[in-house]
Amino acid sequence: EVSDLAFAFGELGAPGDYDALMLALSERVAPGSDALDRFTSRQLVKLIAAFAKLEAAAQLPSGRLETWVEAVRVGHGQTSLMARDQRTLEEALGKLDIDASWIKEFEMIGTWSALAAGGKAKRREYTDDELRAVFDAIDADGSGDIDLEELKVAINKMSADGGEATDADVKNMLNFGDTDGDAQVSFDEFRQIMNGAVAKGKRVMIA
Repeated sequence: EVSDLAFAFGELGAPGDYDALMLALSERVAPGSDALDRFTSRQLVKLIAAFAKLEAAAQLPSGRLETWVEAVRVGHGQTSLMARDQRTLEEALGKLDIDASWIKEFEMIGTWSALAAGGKAKRREYTDDELRAVFDAIDADGSGDIDLEELKVAINKMSADGGEATDADVKNMLNFGDTDGDAQVSFDEFRQIMNGAVAKGKRVMIA
């Protein structure tokens, strides 16, 4: 009910209309409370979005909003948010001047990982600007290619418990995307992974 009420206030109200009520609702989702653990990522997204829309985040105790965002971040790293919820969260975090680049990054890495493991993933069309932003975030050295270490770092950012991806898993992802056998994934190869089937050309497996 907390997230639904907050959502309703956000849809019906204007900034300043429900500050006291929103603050009271936020107490039900305070850091360290048992209730916070019971909230789904989607419910937290609705709560964050309502605070952003009503410009009420400044009323929150220090660290509360950051705790919600981190909880969603962890959840999204484990199971991708629905596309609609991702858009809602990106818009809300933009209004709150909070970095939202990890939302698409986590989704794309999750899609890549699932496909490389032989599973199914819901692909959706991304613009080149969206793909480029995520590609450049993974390509930390700016070389124009994603290598094993860069991909491993990007995957590890999604881990909720600080665990590390195995080299075997990372190599499997690179092998899946690498169509020219250079043991790296270029932007064009990355685009193929995200927006369509990986080309069936000859591959050289990474040992």
